Amino acid sequence: MGPKAPSIHKLSNDGFMFFRYFLPIAILSLFLWTRCGSHSDPPIAFTPLPESLPEQLCASDTLNDSYPFVYPEQILRYDSLLIVFDFLDRESVFHVFSDRDGRFLYSVGRKGNGPGEVIMPTSPTIDPTDRSLALWDARQKRLVRFRLPASSNDSVRYLDYCQNPSNSSYFSQIIAHDGSYYVAGHVDPLRFGKLEQDSVRVLYSDYPLLTSEDAEANRSVWNYAPYTRITSDGKRMVQSCYIGAALELFSIDNDRIHSDTVLAITPPRYRIVEGTRPRWVGTIDETLLGVLDVQISDRYIYALISQQSLTSDPLAAEGSAYIHVFDWSGRPVCRLKLSRLIECFSVDESRGLIYGMAFDEGSGEYQLLRINFNSNDFRS
Repeated sequence: MGPKAPSIHKLSNDGFMFFRYFLPIAILSLFLWTRCGSHSDPPIAFTPLPESLPEQLCASDTLNDSYPFVYPEQILRYDSLLIVFDFLDRESVFHVFSDRDGRFLYSVGRKGNGPGEVIMPTSPTIDPTDRSLALWDARQKRLVRFRLPASSNDSVRYLDYCQNPSNSSYFSQIIAHDGSYYVAGHVDPLRFGKLEQDSVRVLYSDYPLLTSEDAEANRSVWNYAPYTRITSDGKRMVQSCYIGAALELFSIDNDRIHSDTVLAITPPRYRIVEGTRPRWVGTIDETLLGVLDVQISDRYIYALISQQSLTSDPLAAEGSAYIHVFDWSGRPVCRLKLSRLIECFSVDESRGLIYGMAFDEGSGEYQLLRINFNSNDFRS
């Protein structure tokens, strides 16, 4: 594989982002769209990250530098498995490795429209109640699930397709919890909901005001490559913002969602993509990229934040050497300084390990890294 091509990167290709996040809803939206009025309230205040934050220098080693990844976008961790979601791979979208030595084990999720195959995969999630690995196929509008092996003697088993509910065209993400699936959506009134047998139950519709342009532009800023994570007990949730850096923290009680804190760090700078209904935003040269990935534990929120512009250094903007750590009150507690730029990651807080994906300019290949850190040193 040659050098990493900016034309396929989420940071620099609005056409790619438009195709992936907006196209599945565009046609239906022409019929359902109603014009939203402008906000009269001012946007929320932005507060830069503190420069005096305690910092850990985190050493790393390479777990795997030989697997031919195409565009690894997320790393999921389950038991002793590292599951790399490779969105643009033409064969299979999941590649599974040992978290101990980085050894490749198997791939799953073939591209196609047959049983157990996917066309436009998005938002992988793991449900530990039945060891299932699931994703949403935006083209087929189906939930596709696989059962992960319980031992080295088992094999991956395709579970099922779940037929799409009537309003699934609006999905951007699914998140498994306790045998159920929460969803994040694009179009008003669905921001967060819960997947039921033949419908989605809307749980939450509001968005913080990151821009005062209008409601649709503000919603689109939040929905440009967001990540939504729910804690293992199902009581807390966070969603990240990519165009400009922001995090919104929620509490959940019996499916009632409440916004607790908004960490608005960098204002969004964007353009309106011409001709889209509802309105859709895109990047400009002055866009400062925000949260590239976010992971959580019951104690902390780990955010990989760029704050680089597209013109400063496209490769540097694509990744970051800093993971900022927040507690669930929204207070910054530490900054992890990595030895390499990474683009996505997973956290094993109990063992003090981060697994990250880095791009090596010399070889033109991605490398799977293991990074050491110490959560006991975080400021209380």
